[in-house]
Amino acid sequence: MSRAEIQEKIKSLLAEADQSTLQIVHSILKESQSVHLTYEEKQVLKERLASLELNEPELESWNSIKSRLLDS
Repeated sequence: MSRAEIQEKIKSLLAEADQSTLQIVHSILKESQSVHLTYEEKQVLKERLASLELNEPELESWNSIKSRLLDS
C-alpha cells in the first residue's frame, strides 16, 4: 500500500473506532519512538486483531448499517 492509501485506511478506521481503540492509537502515536502499552491494552489489541481477521469478510461499515437503520 502507498502512504496515501494507508492514511486513508487509517482515517476510515478511526472514524468508526470506539473510545478504547482511540486511546490505544493515541498512546501509540504520542510515543512513536517507543510504545509502552499495558498488558491489558496489548490483550485488547490481540483480541481485536484476531476478531478482525476471523470476521473480516462479514464486516460492514458503520455508514452501511446506519443507512439501513435510517431507511427502515
